[in-house]
Amino acid sequence: MTDREIDVANMARLVYRELTDQRPQWEQRSPAMVADFEQLNNFILSFDEVANREGGKGHGDYVGARERAERAAEVATGPIVRALRALQTSAHNPALANAASFIPSTLNPLHGEELLQALQTISAAAGGVQPLLLTKA
Repeated sequence: MTDREIDVANMARLVYRELTDQRPQWEQRSPAMVADFEQLNNFILSFDEVANREGGKGHGDYVGARERAERAAEVATGPIVRALRALQTSAHNPALANAASFIPSTLNPLHGEELLQALQTISAAAGGVQPLLLTKA
């Protein structure tokens, strides 16, 4: 399975969960959506079947490893963001404001490309003030 296929399946699972939770509200207003809802469930089941057949990058193993790697990146970023926040506060440097605004609760829900973009923002800000960060360490 490719990363894109796994991302699409994960999004489908989130949509399915949300639709399941909200089903009493939408089912009465849009009964025609029930067929689409069932088709979404069939897609998820088919994906899981293929992932299990292929093994290796099956949904459980692959996604679990990916989530652990994302979590490790978030944890490793914490001290850098705290140092950027300290610099931004003391120097009032607006260029650091975006990167310094990240806190665990804003990074945690991010995954894949969104998390990568946030980490790149933090990295770019840290790279721009590296000498100052070294004195803060």
